[in-house]
Amino acid sequence: MKTYNILSYWLFTALLCFVLGACSEDEDYSTVVEIQSGNLKATTYDSVKFSGKVVSGNAKEIGVCWGLNPNPTVNDSSVSLGNNGRTFDYTITGLQEGTQYYVRAWARTADDNIVYGEEKTCVTMAHGRPVVYVIDVLNIAEVHATIVSKMLVDGGLEISEYGFVYGTEEGVDIQKGQKVVLDITANDVKTLIEGLVDNQTYYVKSYATANGETFYSKEVSFTTAMYAAPTLQIETDNVTGDSFDAKVTATSGTPLPVLEYGLVYSTVSEPTVENATKIVFGEGDGEKTLAIEGLTDDTAYYVRPYAVNKNGISYGEEVIVLTLSNKAMVATIATSFVTAHRAKVAGEILSLGLKNSPLTEVGICWSTSPLPTVDDSTVQSTATEVGEFEALQLFCLDPSTTYYARAYATNEYGTNYGEEITFTTREAVGNYFTNPTNPEGKYFNGLNMTDTYPGPEEAYSPYQIQAYATVKQVVTLYNRNFTAYRYYLVPDEAGNPAFLETTISYTNSSGTAYRAIWRTKMDVSDKFVYTCSHLHAHTNTGNFIKTATNNGLTDEFEKATNFIVNDSFVIDWEDETSTTISQTDRTSVFYMIPIHSPENYFRMGVFRVTGLKAYTPWW
Repeated sequence: MKTYNILSYWLFTALLCFVLGACSEDEDYSTVVEIQSGNLKATTYDSVKFSGKVVSGNAKEIGVCWGLNPNPTVNDSSVSLGNNGRTFDYTITGLQEGTQYYVRAWARTADDNIVYGEEKTCVTMAHGRPVVYVIDVLNIAEVHATIVSKMLVDGGLEISEYGFVYGTEEGVDIQKGQKVVLDITANDVKTLIEGLVDNQTYYVKSYATANGETFYSKEVSFTTAMYAAPTLQIETDNVTGDSFDAKVTATSGTPLPVLEYGLVYSTVSEPTVENATKIVFGEGDGEKTLAIEGLTDDTAYYVRPYAVNKNGISYGEEVIVLTLSNKAMVATIATSFVTAHRAKVAGEILSLGLKNSPLTEVGICWSTSPLPTVDDSTVQSTATEVGEFEALQLFCLDPSTTYYARAYATNEYGTNYGEEITFTTREAVGNYFTNPTNPEGKYFNGLNMTDTYPGPEEAYSPYQIQAYATVKQVVTLYNRNFTAYRYYLVPDEAGNPAFLETTISYTNSSGTAYRAIWRTKMDVSDKFVYTCSHLHAHTNTGNFIKTATNNGLTDEFEKATNFIVNDSFVIDWEDETSTTISQTDRTSVFYMIPIHSPENYFRMGVFRVTGLKAYTPWW
């Protein structure tokens, strides 16, 4: 029984392999195929043997194509050899005697593209005359190249001379070209020719003389490599309002002499000798310094060194020279700080101008359109001297919006701007202030202002600390224990935040917990700007108001409990890297920032509240 089972297993396995092997050959072709052309051998009067190989991939079809001109295709003389095997030999017949042919292997991919191997060349033999040809030109450099020549001789011919000729004009022959005589008995001769000129096209033919007549091959051309361009360096110094000094260094580094060198300059980038002002410094390898004069003040000039040799003109690296001005010069410095409603951009005062005129205003201007000016939104710095000035806060920005910003500096002669930067603000925090039924969601709506959460005291604005201290003082004077000072975004019946609830939590001497509540209607714009109105003292507020009045704290207490409703505000990310909410304690930190007094921001610990119920209007 065991023998039967083992025998059945092996028979089944063999049958499966046979079936899978047969299936694997069915249309299993590649879209990427590499094919290689082999050598041409056994050349006769009318035939030549050619070989090829599929190097990678699996060809749908392979074959050979040939013609009288370079780069033959399947549209010329061609033969298909099917798709059997990866290597092949094929004898091309029916050729003309004494004629040069170009041959390539080809392959068809699975998506019916034709790929070709490298080109090979041969010449058929001829009756009664020698056949010569240039097989290849190798190792082409600036002043030398290697010529590979071949001669086929019909039996009985007496060759008196064999070689090749080359020159710089088409139609070269032994009268008009440079002749190189080769050994008559040699074949596939490689000959190094030297003393060539770089970047020059040469024409070459093989030749053979028999019975007083000279026979030539088809003419082949090649171009020598070009010598590297001269090395150029430029340095600028002593910039004034109408001039600067420039030092240009030119070094050939090759046998080609520098015929001329100097610089070109213009108010547009990449100046050339054709479209810019040219200043000639000299010729040959050298280094020279000249004063470039007659310029316009407060203008950026693009400057490039140039050099000329027999191969033409070349240019060095471009530098920018900014002529001085009576205006101050300033640069813009981008920072990574970008939130939904804020961004920070710094700057640097580069110069106070030619007359060192005092600065009257320095800052950052911004807009949603390119090239902002001081007529757009601005924020000012206290900087007055040359050097970097602190990053300034741009406020109030719209969420998910692209902005353009520039530093600016103004003196009595006018305003100059730094380069423009651009940034896009983050998503609005307001997208997360709703009251969904799922308490595990990303949304939250509790704003905690106690001094125990989160962060150190210096994280809060002085105004916020003062408000908190005032509330705590009034609660203590009322002989109650202060426990929390919070804000809640109370949803309307649609679940969207529509009310701001200010809550003072406290306990009496017996430990019973109470809350004093102020409620305010809240509207939000499409830019996520919140505006409050209709303040309403709701629960347990009277005794606190009375206590504040009795102790001369009425104004302070009113400001402490109503500080948000006195101005429109935004709710913004704490910083540029804030995430929406912690996945561990379901908390985060945001800023509540008054529109007209952003320095009075409120740093709030944010948490998830699920027990808030929608309120109906009381007005």
